Amino acid sequence: MPVSVPKTLVPYDDENNIPLRYHYQRTKKRRVHEDIFGELFNADSDNDYCEAYDSESKLYDHFDFVQEPYKARVDNDDDDDDASDSPYEVAQKIKKREEEGEEEGEKEGEDTWKGLLEVLNREGLIFIGQEITMKLANSVISLMVYLDQEDKHDQHTTMFINSPGGSILGGLAIYDTIDLVRGKEVQTIAVGIAASIASVVLIGGGLRVAFNTARVMIHQPRMKAFEDESTEIAREVGVLLDLRNSITEIYVRKTGRTYMSITRDLEVDKFLTAMQARAYGIVDAVAPKKSDDSILDLIFS
Repeated sequence: MPVSVPKTLVPYDDENNIPLRYHYQRTKKRRVHEDIFGELFNADSDNDYCEAYDSESKLYDHFDFVQEPYKARVDNDDDDDDASDSPYEVAQKIKKREEEGEEEGEKEGEDTWKGLLEVLNREGLIFIGQEITMKLANSVISLMVYLDQEDKHDQHTTMFINSPGGSILGGLAIYDTIDLVRGKEVQTIAVGIAASIASVVLIGGGLRVAFNTARVMIHQPRMKAFEDESTEIAREVGVLLDLRNSITEIYVRKTGRTYMSITRDLEVDKFLTAMQARAYGIVDAVAPKKSDDSILDLIFS
């Protein structure tokens, strides 16, 4: 004898898929004993094509976002208990796994990038591609000291510089460390721009190279450079003058120019092309084109 069914029905097709256009179905009184396919509900047998819900709101809560076949999701799921779960529970589990997969993918991408930099660092390649801060300076210094102690790198370390400058004390710390690890020469390469204190780091290298389109900017340290430092230090004019003198002497020693000439040039922002930087004495060479790779052999040998 046919039995009555709840008001709201979710129809399945013959492959147990949920058609999106049938998110809900209001059964009319004259068809209260039949599902959407016209199959009779019997008290003695189960109907696999229809799942009943008490209300339309409950149905919407369960199925409004379902976009994939329920049967396919159950078949592709690894959990044995999922086969007995409702479509809503299966969809919730799959949605959670998709979100976890996206998070894992982002994490794997970050790990891959960090892993790439670590591999390059172990090969003796250091990159300064941002504003120089005390934190960055400490990382670069520790890496240079580590590479200097490694037996694997018995020739030199190569440092790529693309920085607008930054902390004066941080940059000078990197410069001093380059002098410290002379057991393994640190070669510096200007890529993009080496400005302000980054130009001091560039000039400290053993072999100094600038790419063809690189730019170098030199100037005297200013009070603005102390924004990240102690306010008390910034107020000490004597400290600033001492730093100006130290940086001027570095340029004099590395370029061979007179103290007065360097002092005059550093009073304003002085931008130099790669060729001008070589003529000035800041770099030893300009990276050649592929037809002449003698300098590149020195860098990567």
